[in-house]
Amino acid sequence: MREAEKTNNPLPMVCSDDCQLHMNAADPVMCADQKRRRESEMQALYDIARVLSERSGHQQTLTEILKVLEDRLQMKRGTVMLLDGEETRLHVAATTHAQTTNSTSSYKPGEGVTGYVMS
Repeated sequence: MREAEKTNNPLPMVCSDDCQLHMNAADPVMCADQKRRRESEMQALYDIARVLSERSGHQQTLTEILKVLEDRLQMKRGTVMLLDGEETRLHVAATTHAQTTNSTSSYKPGEGVTGYVMS
């Protein structure tokens, strides 16, 4: 039994590596880390909606969305890939990682992990 449950303390114990919802029989309380994460996710969704409503070009819009995900949710090396007009290759449409645009920027089915996922 958790310490908070033993003492009927509604406050959660200190978060562990496998942070879960801390429950008290009378009043469920989320641990602080999970609450902050959910708040960050909601703020990211709001920021993405704002970007979608303000931008017209898809590349700039996608890049702005990736930046929001980096800033709000600590995403690393974000890349959006889209199929070409003939749907035969994936091309980098937006990225926040400079090396991605310098390396192979298109993939055919079965080529690398990206092409494998595509096929």
